[in-house]
Amino acid sequence: MHSPVEDDYRLRQAAKAPLPTSHGRNKSTSSILSTSKASLPLLLDSLGNPITFDNTITDTDCMVVTEIGNDEEYDQIQSNFGPVRRFLTRFVFLTAIIPCILLLWASKIQGEILLALGQDGSLGGVKLYLAWFAFAIEGLWSADAIAASLVKAASLFARYRPRLRLLGDNVPCVDIIIPVCNEKLDIIQDTVRATLNIDYPAHRFRVIVSDDGRNQKLEAWVLQLAADTPNLYYTARVKYGPAGYKAGNLNHAITVSDTLPGGRAELVAGLDADMIPEKRWLRACVAHLIRDPKMGVVCPAQLFYNVPDNDPLNQQSSINWLCMDIIRDHAGLGWNLGSGWVVRREAVDDIGGFPTDCLVEDIYSSMLQMAEGWRSAYLAESLQYGLVPETYAAHVKQFARWYIGGAQMFVNFKGYLSSKLTKQMTLAAKLVGFSSGINVHAKAQLATVFMLLTPFVFLTGTHLMYWRDEAEMKLLLRLYCAIVLTRYLHDCHIGVMAGYRVAVMETGMMRYMSHYYTVAWFKTFFLASKSGTLHAVLLSASGCAISFSTVVPGFN
Repeated sequence: MHSPVEDDYRLRQAAKAPLPTSHGRNKSTSSILSTSKASLPLLLDSLGNPITFDNTITDTDCMVVTEIGNDEEYDQIQSNFGPVRRFLTRFVFLTAIIPCILLLWASKIQGEILLALGQDGSLGGVKLYLAWFAFAIEGLWSADAIAASLVKAASLFARYRPRLRLLGDNVPCVDIIIPVCNEKLDIIQDTVRATLNIDYPAHRFRVIVSDDGRNQKLEAWVLQLAADTPNLYYTARVKYGPAGYKAGNLNHAITVSDTLPGGRAELVAGLDADMIPEKRWLRACVAHLIRDPKMGVVCPAQLFYNVPDNDPLNQQSSINWLCMDIIRDHAGLGWNLGSGWVVRREAVDDIGGFPTDCLVEDIYSSMLQMAEGWRSAYLAESLQYGLVPETYAAHVKQFARWYIGGAQMFVNFKGYLSSKLTKQMTLAAKLVGFSSGINVHAKAQLATVFMLLTPFVFLTGTHLMYWRDEAEMKLLLRLYCAIVLTRYLHDCHIGVMAGYRVAVMETGMMRYMSHYYTVAWFKTFFLASKSGTLHAVLLSASGCAISFSTVVPGFN
């Protein structure tokens, strides 16, 4: 077993390991902007014979995929999931739905009481409005929680996704894109070197550094390294107006890969500029695509090695990697989570490339692919290690960008209620999208408003709960106590997978981030220009400042 420090050292050493050499390669051919088909990159096979990049689509029936156990290969995430934890996780649906049922019961009673008190004049004015506002918050919380609970029900009978490995040299060809934009040079260098050193036949993958910052030092370094590394390429696009940012950068790299010697690859993979892959990364992900011909995209967990002690801001998002993403995968909903993903080129073509009208092009692309009938998978394996933002401001901007991206997805899919947009999307995918949409378009905003109104509640003498007689008071009091206790029990249940501290911190995170989300949401969807163009000034995943624009009907 390795500690996080040992993992960091091991990855950094892998990133700086010697690279395979080649002959007959001109430095200029490593730049996509100046690649010549007359100057094909050369590789050497085990006998020293020169071979070129081979993008022949392989016969999957001849490929060897094997399933491995935790005792065969250590994994930082899988080591935490013993038989007892896996068994207990199956019943997370029960502890999730019980507080929802209790809240609906209490809300029904409270709604009837408020309606009666308002009609007979016993309650009116500001107090009545505040009471109804609190009632509305409870209703929205219930709707979101019920949809999420139904998805969690999939864990009752689902099979945990096996750990697979693709063996041998008979493997699909892959174009690995590293989109960068003004990150530190040494961080990018570590990622590029580690990617070039993955355990995969060198003639079956290419590494494309797609630079939106057009960093001359980075370009010079890549060109120099490419002289001895024939499957490494550099490109930088010319941008005019809104160019899609990271999505546009990915689309550019994919388009340019068609012009490289050997043509397009059948698979495309992506790594963030700060994400160092494990050597087994590609073989682990591609194996699932081989097993299922309708699998469109596979994405592993993300781990981080610069997290402060005790993770006070919950930057690791462990509740997602260790719990929620596993539960969603049980329901057949594995999102593209931004880094480490491997996708079929055919699936990308089916949706017209990565969408440029949403800040979370990764998740949005996987939802669009599911609408086209492709399946997706999340791998709970430690296959990549990266960096979390090092300042509070950068942390807030990153999470606000994800939040606004989720809100844009909900608008683009029209609340996941239009069959013309959701097409072949599964019920679970629609429920998750609907639940997430309520979360981003209501929860944070209501939490912010309620936080501002709390002083008025006490100053006006408004009660947190109303009743007409002692029996109603006792029933409501027991119900609300039961809601609090069962919610806490659900947090403990989630803690079985993600850890108790992580589970209880998730609720706290919404509290301290809600006003940031609300401001970003209000600016994006209401402070629009007369033409209906929405603006959100945030920070992109690749480090470039964004002045994001998109046109959404109804917001003129």
